[in-house]
Amino acid sequence: MSDTTAQTYPCPSPDDCKFTAGGTAEVAEHVNDEHSGEFARDDWPDTPAASNTDRENEDNEEGDDPDDC
Repeated sequence: MSDTTAQTYPCPSPDDCKFTAGGTAEVAEHVNDEHSGEFARDDWPDTPAASNTDRENEDNEEGDDPDDC
């Protein structure tokens, strides 16, 4: 017997948004339309992709300070 349970994705907004989507593209569209700019807030939930980008930026910034010589 196969599993026919549909996967849903809740809105990641920290503002208790009740939106739930059936796919990641739908969540992305909702976030861009309803919560644009909010993702820059400190209380916006972190994601693995954002964490990797943050770490890459920190690594690049560490070697750019001329006072480190």
